[in-house]
Amino acid sequence: MTTEFNCRLAAEPGAEAPESYSFMAKPGRYSVQAVKGATLTQSAWNAWSGSVTQNPTTRENSKGWLNSYRICSPALTTPDKTVLVGSGRWDTAYDAYKNAKPYSFDVHAYTVVTFYIQDQKNDDNIGGLTLQVKRADLPAAKS
Repeated sequence: MTTEFNCRLAAEPGAEAPESYSFMAKPGRYSVQAVKGATLTQSAWNAWSGSVTQNPTTRENSKGWLNSYRICSPALTTPDKTVLVGSGRWDTAYDAYKNAKPYSFDVHAYTVVTFYIQDQKNDDNIGGLTLQVKRADLPAAKS
């Protein structure tokens, strides 16, 4: 059986969406994808008040729009039980949204899963993310 829901994360304090979203996950294979929100600023976030700065030598952005978020759960196999999903600093919110990659993980027992945007200084953040979360049954174990 497949279950699907969307959750919205805000990068800025005081926004109408929460900065984190937790739920009780039942066993299954979870796939998470950043999707287009009602507006582009619900589809990507910027940690520098909307500023984009490109390094003239490397042509990579040192500031820009992000599609990154964290997942925290005892179900994860990383040492700190947290994983960073997403990468890059993009010229526009649209570019960040279009370059978001899916992430999958398995849950073998009921546990809490939390999605959140992490930034040490969030008072200059704008935007947020809309995540689509899908759960499917784990494949049957081969005997």
